[in-house]
Amino acid sequence: MAIGTPSACEAARDSINQKTVRFLPWIPRGFGGGPLRRLLVLGESHYGKPAEDVPSLTNDVVSCYIAGANFRFFTTLSMVLTKEDRSQIDRYAIWSRIAFYNYVQWLVSEKARVTPSESMFNESQKAFFDVIDEIRPTHLIACGMRLWNHMPNFTSDGAHITHDGKQYLYGPYARNWGTLLALGINHPSSAFVQSRWRPVIKSFLSMR
Repeated sequence: MAIGTPSACEAARDSINQKTVRFLPWIPRGFGGGPLRRLLVLGESHYGKPAEDVPSLTNDVVSCYIAGANFRFFTTLSMVLTKEDRSQIDRYAIWSRIAFYNYVQWLVSEKARVTPSESMFNESQKAFFDVIDEIRPTHLIACGMRLWNHMPNFTSDGAHITHDGKQYLYGPYARNWGTLLALGINHPSSAFVQSRWRPVIKSFLSMR
């Protein structure tokens, strides 16, 4: 994956704890503006060559996408969050309001579709809480059920969104600054049906 040039969006705040957070999150200037609330999209992990193992990797990837790179992950998310067709997506308008970061704090492999180890998931938990405590999102969407099943336990009982006879689990992470609601979805790069997930995500984002 090529490294892109920085976009007009700012990089992560300097106060992020870089002792635990190796890949700084994408936190745009417009984070929290518009109908998407303070939404943090959570990916699972990065893949790449050792030369790409740099703190700016997450920001480089999002900048590449905004500049025109073809990343199915971000395109699918953009479409499901905005109801816009692929040809109508305004990449900058969307990703200048949404925060993004990958949960696992190591390059997993040079090749995609390699499963992170259990220790990688477990040792990334502290970074997760450091990130959410810094950016204080109201809502989090975890991309991929493997990631969702490795997330820290909710701080109290979860609940379900019911749509078309199916139930979708979401739950809270209570912090000293407020409560973050989290929802797990299928991975946007595979086995993702927009017509199934769009109403679920819409209901989730309407919750306070």
